[in-house]
Amino acid sequence: MSSLKAVGRSTAARKVGRLTATNKTDRVSLCIFSFSDGRRCRTPRLRDNPHFCFYHAQKEARARTAQKLGKDLASFFSGDYLSACDLSTALARLIPAVVRGDVKPRAARTVAYLAQTLPQSIHISQHEYIERWGSVRRKADASLRSA
Repeated sequence: MSSLKAVGRSTAARKVGRLTATNKTDRVSLCIFSFSDGRRCRTPRLRDNPHFCFYHAQKEARARTAQKLGKDLASFFSGDYLSACDLSTALARLIPAVVRGDVKPRAARTVAYLAQTLPQSIHISQHEYIERWGSVRRKADASLRSA
């Protein structure tokens, strides 16, 4: 005698109905991240995070930190004058962000390359200015002598 029973259509329908009812009540405790095609993440939420699972909470925190770091670094480059101290401070804030994983290494490499070319361009532009207009110091000395 076999212990296996044939499962009828009504039994399968009841199981599916029960699962869908359970899913609706359990969805409250799931991650609320929605994919671009409309699907939702089915991973349970973290206790510490009211909205996301571990992966999506980490992804959201990384994006928020990168955005904050971007605003912070932009403040150093927004003025009319950029000193070497500003550049050093911006790079000093970028390095720990790369180490923590807030900034991807490829983006950090690009920023470091731009930061490397910036002082070179400042030096070249200073040289061009002196060649064209002369030293500011020489002009000030000449005006003092004539007075």
